[in-house]
Amino acid sequence: MSTVRSTPTPSSPRTTPGRGVSCVKSIRPAWWSTPRPASPTASNTAWAPRSASPPTRSTRAARSVWKASPARNGWCWETATSAPEAAPIGVFGGTFDPVHIGHLRLAEEMADAIGLACVRFVPAGRPPHRGAPRIAGDHRLEMTRRAIAGNPRFLADDREIRRAAPSYTVDTLATLRDELGAQQPIWLLLGADAFLGLPGWHDWKRLFALAHIAVAERPGAPVMQSDALPEALRGEVAARQVADGSAAGPAGAVLLRRMTPLGISATAVRDALARGRSARYLLPDAVLDYIQENRLYA
Repeated sequence: MSTVRSTPTPSSPRTTPGRGVSCVKSIRPAWWSTPRPASPTASNTAWAPRSASPPTRSTRAARSVWKASPARNGWCWETATSAPEAAPIGVFGGTFDPVHIGHLRLAEEMADAIGLACVRFVPAGRPPHRGAPRIAGDHRLEMTRRAIAGNPRFLADDREIRRAAPSYTVDTLATLRDELGAQQPIWLLLGADAFLGLPGWHDWKRLFALAHIAVAERPGAPVMQSDALPEALRGEVAARQVADGSAAGPAGAVLLRRMTPLGISATAVRDALARGRSARYLLPDAVLDYIQENRLYA
């Protein structure tokens, strides 16, 4: 569902300066459309039309913005664009209501398995396939920032929180493809349940043109043997499945990867918090502290 629940949400978060990972550090300036000199093979060709001509790096203003840009100074962006070939990045979306250890472990294991230079955590703004998150987007974004602080491969991306329209994954990937270029390998990270429901997503077949898809399988529950796997999706997997993360090209492959089993869900975390039970070790201490400071999920 794309409507927003009428339930009042908590007030804006009380953030602590210097904590967490800034979501803007990986986002290039809007005018940037040509490769850096140090990475001649990194393509940044924009395939979405722009309404105005961007300034060039030959101007003083452009040089100043380029030097000061958080995107240019971000470890993730530097790593992805300085390699002889563009290093792959991961995109991991969800409500993160709240973000917990299961989310972090999935991203970490996928990053290792595929060799991702970075993983962008993208909290959903208005998810169209489910009810609105209980907690406001600014809180969920801040919890995500605090959860991933200290991991140089992880960063928070606020584009869906800022978007007024429903959070369609295909739109998010399209904006990333526009920013990072046609040749940048992008991996969309999905849990098994989300992947099995893919044919119900908006413009779902276009996802394969925008990114590779990595699916986190549960041990003992292979996706291809699931009775819940739609035939249309079964055909796509059969045609696109790869054995590892070394898929050629920027998009189009499907990787099924078995993950460490962790029986943690955001629903269970919310239930524990609502009942006054301990949620320690289900989510990072920094996230739990933030929840308690802001009286969330009580």
